[in-house]
Amino acid sequence: MHRTTRLIATVTASLLLTGSSVANAVLPRLEGQTAPQNDGAEKTDPKIDKAADAIYEWLKGTTEKEGKTQDEISKQFPALGSDLVEKALNQLIKHDLHRAGDGTQDSPYRYFEYCSHCA
Repeated sequence: MHRTTRLIATVTASLLLTGSSVANAVLPRLEGQTAPQNDGAEKTDPKIDKAADAIYEWLKGTTEKEGKTQDEISKQFPALGSDLVEKALNQLIKHDLHRAGDGTQDSPYRYFEYCSHCA
């Protein structure tokens, strides 16, 4: 077992040091990339997309001061369930919404669309 581990480590190190095209094709880049990229064709669950669209429409035009917590959003959309609301919000903050707060009980995240100081 130890011989196999050492052999794999040696081969990996050798490939990395030589800059082999095999190493570039097989091993992740050392620039922080941990998985192959899918050229922007990110697949998402249609349920999450639909929930995100509904939540975004409801929050459209809100400012940071008017931002809503996840609990408030879940109450507005009870049919979605809290897990789906959370997944939709996580998707939205990557693209369309802003989030303020610490995510704690005393300072929960508040989600909003318009951010005057973010531009």
